[in-house]
Amino acid sequence: MNNTGFLGNADIKTAVSRMIKNKKLTHSFVITGDKGLGKKTAARYIGAAILCENNSDGTPCMKCKSCKMISHGGHPDFIEIKPSGKSGGYILDKDLRPIVSEAYVKPNESEYKVVVISDMDATQQNSQNALLKVVEEPPAHMVIIMTACSREYFLPTILSRVTHFKVYPLDKEELKNVVMGKCESFDGEKFEKAYEAMGGNVGKCVEFIDGKQLSTAVSLTGKICSCIYNMDEYALMQAFYKAGEDKKLFVEVLMLLSNVLRDCAVKRSGGSSLTMLSCCKEETLQLALKISPRKAILLYELCEKYISRINSNANIGLAHSAICAEIMEII
Repeated sequence: MNNTGFLGNADIKTAVSRMIKNKKLTHSFVITGDKGLGKKTAARYIGAAILCENNSDGTPCMKCKSCKMISHGGHPDFIEIKPSGKSGGYILDKDLRPIVSEAYVKPNESEYKVVVISDMDATQQNSQNALLKVVEEPPAHMVIIMTACSREYFLPTILSRVTHFKVYPLDKEELKNVVMGKCESFDGEKFEKAYEAMGGNVGKCVEFIDGKQLSTAVSLTGKICSCIYNMDEYALMQAFYKAGEDKKLFVEVLMLLSNVLRDCAVKRSGGSSLTMLSCCKEETLQLALKISPRKAILLYELCEKYISRINSNANIGLAHSAICAEIMEII
């Protein structure tokens, strides 16, 4: 991370800077936003700003010893907790409870100790009760930063006691500069396709350009939209079967399709196409002409149901056939 590692999102930078300059630092933060938008980068930016040795203006200099240690992952007072569960979730006794006892240990080198707990959507809400004490009555030296895709993953008691920030997509020029630095093999034509599909989402654009899975998932999602529009059950089944037995690819397709259906419901209800989340906007607009908001919502809920089933290790082959049948029944 360098001085431009966290681009855009001026409201977050301004708020953090003001807190530090006015010595009114919040001790608990929640950062939300879609996967790939830079929640972890935002958390590191806030941590660097708090621990920076030259932060008279409330921003990290990225030149001092503290900033360099955070940049390279070696600051003793900047702790990033990672889930240790087999399914990618946090284990209550192993991951979350130790944070409470650790919170009361004084920092090693700085005035503050910053603990980042990323991907809180990967754990059960009731597990958050273990953190309530630190959030409600934090030690003077403790700052806790939690991230998740949405506020809905947090307990109301947690949300009522934190400062909430939401990260937003970058504009095209900012995005291009970041993606060029992150991609192993940057290609202008691929970038245009990535931007068209993923918008200003840095992580998703890099994944689209460097990997095959996301671009494959985008292509399959577009084909599925066309199949639903044409009510072609055979072609729909073929499109789903192209995901094969790849669990991650199947889930990715369902997640992208759920965004399409969300956009269809919004569009049919009078919403603007400027706020579309879909990776295939042309197919989405066509589909929005075909299905009612009610059907779009039912199909969206169907995608969510099958994402949950696949993540719970349901048989993928059977899931392909079942979801096709249920889609045709709805439309």
